Amino acid sequence: MDNTLINYIRMKKTILLSLLTFPLLVSAQRDYQISGSSKGLKSGQVVYLSYSAERKNFTDSSIVDNGKFSFSGKIAEPVKGILYIKSDKKGARRDALNFYIEPVSFSINLNDSLKHATIAGSTINADDAKLKVATKSIQNELSEISASFSKFTPEQQKDEKFLEEYYKQYAEVSEKLLPIQLAFAKKNPNSYISISALTPLAANEKYVDEANVVFQALAPGLKNTKAGQATSGVLAAGKLTKIGLPALAFTQNDVNGKPISLSDFKGKYVLIDFWASWCGPCRKENPNVVANYQKFKDKGFTVLGVSLDRPGAHQEWVKAIADDKLDWPQVSDLNFWDNEVAKLYGVRSIPANFLINPEGKIVAKGLRGEALGNKLTELLNVTAKTK
Repeated sequence: MDNTLINYIRMKKTILLSLLTFPLLVSAQRDYQISGSSKGLKSGQVVYLSYSAERKNFTDSSIVDNGKFSFSGKIAEPVKGILYIKSDKKGARRDALNFYIEPVSFSINLNDSLKHATIAGSTINADDAKLKVATKSIQNELSEISASFSKFTPEQQKDEKFLEEYYKQYAEVSEKLLPIQLAFAKKNPNSYISISALTPLAANEKYVDEANVVFQALAPGLKNTKAGQATSGVLAAGKLTKIGLPALAFTQNDVNGKPISLSDFKGKYVLIDFWASWCGPCRKENPNVVANYQKFKDKGFTVLGVSLDRPGAHQEWVKAIADDKLDWPQVSDLNFWDNEVAKLYGVRSIPANFLINPEGKIVAKGLRGEALGNKLTELLNVTAKTK
């Protein structure tokens, strides 16, 4: 049997396996049915289900009857959901379960708490549980770091150097998750959870190339879901926006509808700054960007703001620019997370930025706080000495 025929048979088997494994992961709406049971809930209590799909938020409720509750509906593909019970006690933490809703019939069983409920009949949630077990110790470490923030003094919580060390510690621990997630996806090419496991690796230059290879080995049925296509996009962008590579060209309109291109700033250091009027951390970081812009604008540096404001939010965008005194060019297509430049650069959270040198290459990214000023001082001093 020649290699061509062998490869053809393998391809047919792969496609068949994908079709058998993911009969429900298609664009058509499919039914989901959740059956819940509890020994601890009283008849008449209300259980709520919330999730987002097709850019819409959905909330449903079910009244407990003799320890039973249920939910049903239609979704195109698996989505993250939250099952919760409201508390009458002021300040009490909401009892909730984060899980995946997939278009099958499955059950959720609990005794005293939704948080510790067990799920049966859902392959996706079973796989999610496996990954959570593998990353539990690291997640616990991250939880401890997060909890420690409330113990800091008000002065510490406002101190830039202190915060920079805090975020650095959190980032270093978070990075420990990446090889575990990569290994999971490599071992489970037919698991929907492999998509979300690979997504964070797009932002890490150490892992992005291998993550792209592992993603391509996933079952075709997975890669063709909306979640799969989104992950494919950010992984591809991560590979194309490494430090040292040419910055990706783009053109977008400013607040007056005038097109502005990245190439307009050739010959300068330009910070592509992704932000939005609705983004609290962005607005908090803006004074730092303003200070560095004022300090270095006469030394060959400028900023190009890219806003991820929502459709119809032109007025909010313009007001935020004025309020925060952002005296540099600003562009946006007012398309929220579907902003074309954000997708081009694989931006999944904001604030985010990329520093481009006069030759048009990416020389740094993710510069916040003192890191921005330090990097500009380093680069512009070198530039000045070589002139």
